[in-house]
Amino acid sequence: MRIENMKNRCVSGIFLIGIFLFSAGCQGFLIPVPDTQESRLRNAIRIHPAHELGYVRLAQYLESKRRYSESFSVLRAGQQQIPDSIALIRLEGGLYQGLGHYRESQKFYSAQIRKHPDNPLLFLDRAQLYWLMEKQQLALADAQKALTLKPDLFEAHYLVGVILGDKSALKFPEQSEEALDAYIEASKINDRNPDLWLRISSLWEKRGDTHKAKIAMLRAVELSPESKLYLRRLSVLQEKELDGSSQKNSTEIAEELQQTLLHMLKLFPENSWVHAHYGNWAWTQEKFVLAEKYLRRALKLNSTYPWASFRLGVVYLSLENWESAQLSFEEGLIYDPENEWAIQQIGHTLEMLEKNEEAIARYEWLMESAPANLLVINRLNRLYWDEFLFDKGEDTLLRGLEKFPTETMLNEKLVAYYESHRLFEKASKVLSSFVKLEPDNSAALAKLGFYENNLKRQEKALRWFKKALAVSPDFEWARMQKIGILLKTEQAENAEIELNNFLKDKPDSEWALLELSQLKLKQKQFDEAEAMLDQSLELYKDSPGLLQTQGRLYKLQERWQEAEQVFQKLVKLRPNNSLLLTHLGFIQWKLNKIMPARRNITQALYENPGSLWAWNLHLLLQPEVQQRRWLGEELNVLLPVLKVLASQNTEKAWQKITTVRTDPFTRQVLKNLHFLLEGAPEEIVMEPQDMTSKQLLPWMHEKWGYFHEMLGNRELAALHFEVVAKALPDNAWIHARLGWVYERLENLEKSRIHYSRFLQNHPQAFDVSFRLANVETLLGNEASSIELYEKIIAERPEDDLVLNNLAWLYLTAQDRRLRNIEKGMNLALKSVELLPTIDNLDTLAEAYFQSGKIKKAIEIIRKAAIDVDYPLKRHSYLRKQLLRFRNGNPDSTPPTLS
Repeated sequence: MRIENMKNRCVSGIFLIGIFLFSAGCQGFLIPVPDTQESRLRNAIRIHPAHELGYVRLAQYLESKRRYSESFSVLRAGQQQIPDSIALIRLEGGLYQGLGHYRESQKFYSAQIRKHPDNPLLFLDRAQLYWLMEKQQLALADAQKALTLKPDLFEAHYLVGVILGDKSALKFPEQSEEALDAYIEASKINDRNPDLWLRISSLWEKRGDTHKAKIAMLRAVELSPESKLYLRRLSVLQEKELDGSSQKNSTEIAEELQQTLLHMLKLFPENSWVHAHYGNWAWTQEKFVLAEKYLRRALKLNSTYPWASFRLGVVYLSLENWESAQLSFEEGLIYDPENEWAIQQIGHTLEMLEKNEEAIARYEWLMESAPANLLVINRLNRLYWDEFLFDKGEDTLLRGLEKFPTETMLNEKLVAYYESHRLFEKASKVLSSFVKLEPDNSAALAKLGFYENNLKRQEKALRWFKKALAVSPDFEWARMQKIGILLKTEQAENAEIELNNFLKDKPDSEWALLELSQLKLKQKQFDEAEAMLDQSLELYKDSPGLLQTQGRLYKLQERWQEAEQVFQKLVKLRPNNSLLLTHLGFIQWKLNKIMPARRNITQALYENPGSLWAWNLHLLLQPEVQQRRWLGEELNVLLPVLKVLASQNTEKAWQKITTVRTDPFTRQVLKNLHFLLEGAPEEIVMEPQDMTSKQLLPWMHEKWGYFHEMLGNRELAALHFEVVAKALPDNAWIHARLGWVYERLENLEKSRIHYSRFLQNHPQAFDVSFRLANVETLLGNEASSIELYEKIIAERPEDDLVLNNLAWLYLTAQDRRLRNIEKGMNLALKSVELLPTIDNLDTLAEAYFQSGKIKKAIEIIRKAAIDVDYPLKRHSYLRKQLLRFRNGNPDSTPPTLS
């Protein structure tokens, strides 16, 4: 047995020796032959097996050769020899991290921390591991534990700053402040670390303090003056500070930036970034030639550098070299095709090049593809309106309000557009949405009241005005509008309270004094009304409203002489006002001053031949012979009724009408007159419609024709007026009425004949002269039109409408021998100076166009389209006129206004 055991042992020994020799042979193949450095490091360990540095150096050497398993073996062998070596422990943990073995590394550190719970460096290393594993709270806890064990541990303060500062500066300001504090503490321990100052700079910038960010970056550059990274970062901060600086500090900051960039140019003379930013600096100093030089150099060094292309485009914008600017921006977009800012700049350059359609396409792309931008919305809206594409401009504002519903400017532009076209329903809808989001905007609330009032919804209007005044009790316009509605809706008591309160705040308000005096007059409180009017007229002696109210007061009290004095003053102030002339003629009739009354009523009819009151007074002022021609045997029956109607005493008039002994037709005429004078044309009865076959008084035919004219039945009106003209062939006034009706029927030749016959007897009649001039123009009798307008202007040099019409003829007459561009320009300028209406501005634009000043013509017509009120149907005409101006042919015919 013993011999057998010995045999077994011998075989086993031989077997083990074989394995050992085999293994040794394999090692000879797998392990590289040590080089001189490795041999020296290994020899050092053999000589001093307890020397920590030897293990560290050999492990690091092996790691550099990617012999990681051997590196681990060396570190573990070292730890067996030196169990408390923290350096070797940290190297092993770091090797795990470097190889990405985070779980093994975490287990290793945790085991070592249990062995060495008071070592701050191990907590620091594990904190760094946790940070790599994105376990922020665990990392922060370990870093803070390290600082508890060693408060002056630089790396721990630094790591706390990194953990707290990452992506938190904007979301969690308090956390970013803690990060900054950590970095500052680290700098107290070691202020020679440039990366630390870089991080401090970054945090200050995130917190919005560019100046402190720059100061920190300056420190980094001091420590590493040739670092491209640090110098670029410093220059960017200096640029940012320059952009936000006041005029007072800008020179100093610009000089600092220049020094930085010049230093970089010396260090990096072929760096495109440096050349581009030096060019940008030159642009900020308005050194445009220098800026172009360096930006072009940057693009030569790096042709795929969109930022440099864009900045070069900005230089060209400053030089107003629009074509080059566009080209630079387009080149930049090749490499940055969706750069919203650059596309916006191209839109601007296209505008400057008057390529509005292309600019619109760019802005529309931004509207659809880029984040909402107020500047783009406003520019696109303006471009559409500049092109007179009003619907698209409106749609742009509506799209803008979807993104910016509380943006005041967008709301104001849209409602102003609607208001100028009297689209009050649309304006109300827009502002209703706005006040839901901004319920305390008193201006918007009051505007809603204004729109509802215009839509005849007075109750709603009052509610809006009350809301506006609840927010802004001193909002004067809203108070005035509210009082106006109270007066209109017969809420006299409330209106009087409001007016008195208004006058407490504004005792000299002409408007409030006028409204209250009119209210007193309506309430027949004559003494109070008179006292208030006397007091008010001491302040506003030439106020037409106050004077007219005083005249009405005297009329109601039948103080005819005083009333005459008041209306004489009013007629001096407004000599061509038909209503004032009629009032004065009426009062003089009451005073039995027949000749002056007749002159004033005639003048009133010259201004407005369709005035029913003046026409009735005209008949009453005629000699009896003429009256009898109109009224025949019914003279004595009708004259008393007509006098009461002319006196505007409705109750007496109705009593007279209902009691007078006359036939049913005549009574119906009188009733219809009463209804019209009362402002109730819907009460008129026209049975039968056609009375031309009946043997009636000329007065009745004339009145029946007048009623038809008021109701829009122009053919029947003409038939009845023709009957009167046959019955009274020498009466010129009926021809004025016939001329007007035939003009409305577009029977221009007949209209011209009747107007002309009337003017033979009354050449000073303004309204008919003006209408005949229009008719002559429509008939192509341009010379006659010009002659008529010139005669009118000789009498009325301040009538903007006549000036405008004559200017248009001189500018666009089909007979070119009649054209006089210079005179047309002067007339158009004067008409616009008097009243800048859409028609007057359009004529002025035409004058500039005919004078060859196309840009000025377009400027004026755009001003007309945006600044003044006009109906929507004018849009098509304006668009055609704009395109005609752009075409540049002054011989082209202006579009029609249809």
